[in-house]
Amino acid sequence: MINPIETVYKGIRFRSRLEARWAVFLDTLNFKFVYEPDGYDLNGTWYLPDFWVPDWKAFLEIKPQQPTKEQMDKCQSLSTLTSYRVLLIAGQPWIDEYTVFLFEPELSNQLEDEDNEEKNDEDHAPDFTWTPLGFAQDRKDERVIWLCSEDEYGCEGTSLYFPPEPHPRWGEKNPLTGEWANRIIKAFEAARQERFNT
Repeated sequence: MINPIETVYKGIRFRSRLEARWAVFLDTLNFKFVYEPDGYDLNGTWYLPDFWVPDWKAFLEIKPQQPTKEQMDKCQSLSTLTSYRVLLIAGQPWIDEYTVFLFEPELSNQLEDEDNEEKNDEDHAPDFTWTPLGFAQDRKDERVIWLCSEDEYGCEGTSLYFPPEPHPRWGEKNPLTGEWANRIIKAFEAARQERFNT
């Protein structure tokens, strides 16, 4: 196992180089963030999220590889407790080298309803959290950021950020993904090319 390297970026000491690279990604997209905001008590376990992104109204948790069920359960608990979205980002900031898992409080409530209907099924686990997502941008306004899941039928997305008024009409069926998402690619490039002070 490779030990994380503490990394300084813009005066903030990050616990790992990977977290610092995702900070560069956010910074390049002009989204402010708070590193390691307040901690939370998740049923007796103290939990400190990696990032809070105010414009997204979401916490971000960064992992170097695919998350465990325990890590995902903690993200779901944080979303339920705070009523905010939690994005668990696994991997490096580059196309096909990361996945995003989205946790939402309203989905938690749906699961509680399902659990009440299936009280005898102790192994019941939410499968929606295992759907990999990626960052995308709107076709009409590149400031509009989406999380998008691609399948054989096209792209289905959920918006992370709509800019304040005035704005052009958005809502294209298929946001720009992969190498077509120029603004996101530039943020990836900045994150990969940053030379940090350790």
